[in-house]
Amino acid sequence: MTYYPSHCIMTYSRVLMDPLDARPDQILIEDIAHSLSLMTRANGHCRQFYSVAQHSINCALEARNLGLSPRVQLACLLHDAAEAYIADIPRPVKHRLSGFAEIEEYVQAVIFQRFGLDDMTENEWEAVARIDDALLHAEFHALMGIPIFETAPYLSQAYDFGPQDMDSVYRAFIRVFRELVPPPAGARKVVGADGCKGGWAAVALTGDRVDVHVFPTVSDLFAAHADAELFIIDMPIGLPESPEDMRPEKAARRLLSGKASSIFNCPCRQAVYADQKEASAVNKAVLGKALPAQSLGLIPKIRELDEYLTAHPDIRPRVLESHPELCFAMLSGSPVLESKHTSEGQQKRLDILSPLCPTVRGAVEHAGFPKSTAALDDLIDAACLAVVAHLSLERPLKTLPERPQKDARGLTMQMVYAEKIK
Repeated sequence: MTYYPSHCIMTYSRVLMDPLDARPDQILIEDIAHSLSLMTRANGHCRQFYSVAQHSINCALEARNLGLSPRVQLACLLHDAAEAYIADIPRPVKHRLSGFAEIEEYVQAVIFQRFGLDDMTENEWEAVARIDDALLHAEFHALMGIPIFETAPYLSQAYDFGPQDMDSVYRAFIRVFRELVPPPAGARKVVGADGCKGGWAAVALTGDRVDVHVFPTVSDLFAAHADAELFIIDMPIGLPESPEDMRPEKAARRLLSGKASSIFNCPCRQAVYADQKEASAVNKAVLGKALPAQSLGLIPKIRELDEYLTAHPDIRPRVLESHPELCFAMLSGSPVLESKHTSEGQQKRLDILSPLCPTVRGAVEHAGFPKSTAALDDLIDAACLAVVAHLSLERPLKTLPERPQKDARGLTMQMVYAEKIK
């Protein structure tokens, strides 16, 4: 069992930190959103659950409605963010705990430094405090029937203080943050994608920003991320048309001891474009092998991608094939033997990705898609490929085979991966 120092905490994104010696680079908006969406206001003394994150979102929206600057809106969203790292303590107790106010002020200062708010003016702080008090009064009146102030402070509109599920609040918090803090100019975007029930699950990385979507068609995927430098997709690119055409599946299986069965045989192009009922027989006639059910199930998406790349040769250099299990094995040093459909297997895979990109965990776990659209393992697979694509911005990827062939349409038959960082 792995232990960490008693003076440190482990955040949701698996960042190990000492709150009393926190650094700006350890602060992640995903950790703040996750923690505050699970933390209740008023130390739990409400008629119903109402989270600190809901309060923070409402404060930011009120600042927006009042026409205040994006800086003040962001400060309103993050004014209680220190509670994500040191929890909340009721005001009557907080003021009697020697040193706690200084700790809270320090953590809040580190958070504000991380997000460019370390030069807040007195007038900006006063605006945040007024909005905080106004929401406090409205919340206690709605949730407890208790007035905090003799005269109700002004609010520009009524707010929803009803219970909301944690995932929805998390996503709303992140959405408001993203609107106020766009990616830095020049940030490079990469995308990982995987086929799913709803179409194509895609995870886009732009700097440390993570966006998760499901697109009904591959055309929608490429259109939505036209500015991406690289796409890595878990779907065959480059189809064999004869036994001499060398695909990467055999080489990938050799690297996946105990997990080789996760690599399905790629159908030949003739089978991909044949009638579904005849596809297996066509593949046996061309390549000498019938197709298993898993390969047959992939044919519609293989054909969809093949048709798109055939019709859009300009995008081909930016679209590469890989396989998540190959990538997880190469990133960690050995195959992940636990099934990706189990909670244990999913967490092991996320634990591999977290040190490389801590922000992906929150993005995929709180994505909120129904299983009929995209399962969590689909999103994790897409995230893995996005992380590999992001690593390619700093170092070249490896290919299987080392000298890949092109198919009859000029598409490269290969799988790419990133090696474990030593």
